[in-house]
Order: sequence, then C-alpha cells, then structure tokens
Amino acid sequence: MLTGFEKILVTGGSGFIGSHVAEKLVLLGKDVTLLDNLSTGREENIPKRTKFVKGDIRDLELLKNSMTDIDLVFHEAANASTPRSIEDPKYDFDVNALGTFNVLSAAIKCDVKKVVYASSAAVYGEPKYAPLDESHLTDPISPYGVSKLTGERYCVAFHKSYGLKTVCLRFFNVYGPRENLQTTLDEVILYSNAVLHNQPITVLGDGNQTRDFVYVEDVAEAQLLASERTEGEVINVGTGIETSINKLVENIETVSGRKAIIHHAPSRKGDILRSFGDISKAQRILGYKPKFTLVKGILKLMKYL
Repeated sequence: MLTGFEKILVTGGSGFIGSHVAEKLVLLGKDVTLLDNLSTGREENIPKRTKFVKGDIRDLELLKNSMTDIDLVFHEAANASTPRSIEDPKYDFDVNALGTFNVLSAAIKCDVKKVVYASSAAVYGEPKYAPLDESHLTDPISPYGVSKLTGERYCVAFHKSYGLKTVCLRFFNVYGPRENLQTTLDEVILYSNAVLHNQPITVLGDGNQTRDFVYVEDVAEAQLLASERTEGEVINVGTGIETSINKLVENIETVSGRKAIIHHAPSRKGDILRSFGDISKAQRILGYKPKFTLVKGILKLMKYL
C-alpha cells in the first residue's frame, strides 16, 4: 500500500486524528515525520518509530525544512473548535486558511507528490437536504466552516494551477480514543466518559437532532485510501447512517450497562437539526467501507477510557 510514498509528513501528528494516521503509516513500514505545536495534541499520542518536529504550520520556513525529501503530506493540523473560531476568528483564519496555504506552498517548493487535506462537513452549513452529498451547496455558518472551505479551495486551485496532487476529505462527526476531553465538543466521548464516572450529561434541545458518527480508525483508513486512489477530488467521509443524540445515549447505556443522568439545556443558536453524509462517492472511488458500527466504536472507546 502507498507504493511510491516512502517518506511521509503528518501535520497535527500528535493530535486525535493525526496520531491514528501516523500509527497506520508506521505499520506499513513508512518513514514518518510528525509536525505538531502540541496546542491540543499530546506527546503520549506520538507513535513509536516516528520523527517528531515541534512546530506550527503558520511558520512557512519550518514547513519547507520539514518537507525536504517528503513524498506525501497528510494535513491534519487545524483549529478544530467551532466555538473558538467564533470567539477568535483571526486565530482560526491564521491556522486553518493561512496554515493550509503554507502547507501547499511548502509542498510545491519541496516537490511533494501529494497532499491529503482533512476538511469538515462544517463546509455545508445548514443542510438543505439529507443525506448530504458532495454537490450540496457549501454555505458555512461559522468561521471554522469558512476556513476549512477556504483550505479546500486552495487545494483545488493548487492542483489545477501548479499540478500539485491534492484530495480533500470532508469528515463528519469523528470520535474515538485520544480525543482531548478538555477541548472536544464530541458527544460520543463526552457522554461515554460521563456515564462511566456517574456524571450527568447535557443534551441540548429534545435530543432528536441527528449526526453521522464515524470512528477515527475508519477516518484514518479513508485517508490512506485517498492518498493512493484519487486526486483533485472532494469526498465525504462518514458512515452514511443518521443517528439521533437520544439514540446515541441509548447505545452508550447499553454498552456501559449504566443509566445516563440526563440534563436538558436549550439548543444553541445555529444548531443543525439533521446532518449525515452520503458516502457513495467514497465507496465508489476509494473502495471505502466503514468497519465500525456505533456500538462497536463505543465499546472500543470505553475500553480506552
């Protein structure tokens, strides 16, 4: 797998998703370098047999130095917090939009063969229909969504203008081990951790809002598939399964054997009611097939917790 890509850089490599990508690359015998500023990533996430560079994607010269002789880049580093993007949109722009521009610019300068970009379903904004396919209008409602869409646009432009091979993957609600409990808004890990410790969980609104919860190992696998099977594409990565927050809580109770202590709170302004992905393009082009059901993923997550 990944023939022709021997030296690989993972930005955000000590973070939640990036560390899982790095782990799979090590198992394939690749020469893997991680670049991370450790703002949300953690040193304990760094897989063995990798090189680590502490640094920031806002530093173009550092990126150029880090990409010397690199064949392939998985660009995971980002501000992944929508609330922080609203509180500090300049920071969000600098990290997500300008940072991605820097990654692509360094890749061109260093003759990198390909860049795989971790985007987000947040680029869609309020769904006009569901499931969301890649032709759905992109109309983000947060600075975070705007910055991730800007990164996509630069990836496509660099592919068309400079011949840099890129592929953009729109992740839905990723969950799993190594999420940062202090910064994440992911209901799966927050609720699972609370139930395991007999702490209350907060459900916004009536709990009937739906999401597409996809396990992190499936997301990592989709990126490896994308790196070798396509270029110039924008592709959804999820499960294609619509799950309500209430159903999520039921699954957590079933797996844990414990009853959740539920507190309800008003919905936040701008909260999306229905969001789940059409993954037929990923299935067709990448041969992507999620291996983890929600119950299986929660079980593995709870063992980790």
